[in-house]
Amino acid sequence: MDDMIRRLACIALLSVSGVAFAESRSPVDPGLRLITSAGSMRFLVYSICSSEHCWSEPYLEWFDLSGDDWRLMERRQLEELRYGTVVEAATWIWDEGYPYLSVHISPSHGGFEPHVVRIYPAEPGKYRLEPSALGPDG
Repeated sequence: MDDMIRRLACIALLSVSGVAFAESRSPVDPGLRLITSAGSMRFLVYSICSSEHCWSEPYLEWFDLSGDDWRLMERRQLEELRYGTVVEAATWIWDEGYPYLSVHISPSHGGFEPHVVRIYPAEPGKYRLEPSALGPDG
């Protein structure tokens, strides 16, 4: 019985210290599913769920890196990939000194076959999205 009380006391202490540690860090949105960056750009994907299915809400962000801290210049939601789409993975690829994103997407509830799209970021707030010529495997 004493052994059981000691174990419960240890679990309680660990739980309290874990809460204190968690409160000392910055909160992270639990819906944030993917984040990746290249240079002054960042790609974020949030997972949104209803009672029937989940889908992705992807964003591109552009930062000014000239100072000591990153300053957010622009944030754009990629409406083309928002409804009915799940972003499975995203990889930055450098082509002749400029990055683009190779994004693997699938349907949240049918409607199209999984495939890859490319996102070509430009000046802050601007991008071009096009299907990959490489097919479903990138």
